[in-house]
Amino acid sequence: MPNKSSELVFADLAEVLDGMAHQQGILFEEVLRVKGEKRQDRGGFEKGIVLERVE
Repeated sequence: MPNKSSELVFADLAEVLDGMAHQQGILFEEVLRVKGEKRQDRGGFEKGIVLERVE
């Protein structure tokens, strides 16, 4: 179970990403839509497995 402090940090990170998207003229909702599409096509990171390289 996440603690409140972690939730606040992630909320801050989301706010930073929202601001960066806004500076580029992109709605954060659009970022989330694309994120969902990528997760559906390529999978996500819930298990903490990250591809480091391809040979």
